[in-house]
Amino acid sequence: MATTIEKCPTCGADAIDRSEFWEACPDNGKELAEQVASIRKAIRKYYLALDNRQHGGVAENKAFSEIQEVLGMTWVHGEVKQFLEDHPKMKPFYGLGCQQAHPE
Repeated sequence: MATTIEKCPTCGADAIDRSEFWEACPDNGKELAEQVASIRKAIRKYYLALDNRQHGGVAENKAFSEIQEVLGMTWVHGEVKQFLEDHPKMKPFYGLGCQQAHPE
């Protein structure tokens, strides 16, 4: 029986539909693995700060800033809200179900 290779609907990489999930091998797999390792390190540093009785909010902000830097992301006012308005089927992935991002 041959395995059918398709494109992952999430990342666009070659993938195999395993019915419950997509198994993909993206072209930038090494880069993604390095990013995950850096994110894990930031989270461990946050845990260490808590263990050392440092202020939780300050430690959390440092970790979040490191994670944003690793991913090359910064907050742009209204960007996610506009994205969800343009792509309403993505709302469940943001925990919004079918409701509006900011109900009136």
